Amino acid sequence: MEQAKISVSETQLIIHFMEFPGQPLKPGKIISRVIAKVWGKQAREWIGRRMRLYGDPSIKYGGKAVGGVRLSHMSGLEAPRIVEVSAGAGTRARVPLEPLDDPTQPHLSAFAAAASLPELQEAWQAAAAAGVTGNPTVIAAKDKRKDELQEVAEG
Repeated sequence: MEQAKISVSETQLIIHFMEFPGQPLKPGKIISRVIAKVWGKQAREWIGRRMRLYGDPSIKYGGKAVGGVRLSHMSGLEAPRIVEVSAGAGTRARVPLEPLDDPTQPHLSAFAAAASLPELQEAWQAAAAAGVTGNPTVIAAKDKRKDELQEVAEG
């Protein structure tokens, strides 16, 4: 996730994904509530997190099958779980979720383990080959380690 914000005028959650620039998702109440329950209510803390969505043609609106989006996996989960949230009108929705592997984790560890700027450069090149260098968490970790290594080299 690149950006998440709540539109004040509509109280609508709008999610921008790094993988799909210019194609924001405006999830329904159930997905919005599940995200908040799993990752917390502060949308700015969701940046860099990942989720897997899929289309489900059986989703109904007004009693008719119109299709929609469902959530199946989220990063930050240690194990599969069922999240229960209000679905409105006194009903509850039970949403099964699976953990989503974090492809950035090995690269974050490599940045932290880099003992020199050339080693950090190698780790960055590996992250680029894996396609994770656009992730804000990856960029911040690389920049932090670069600053630390430069400080050691100068001091």
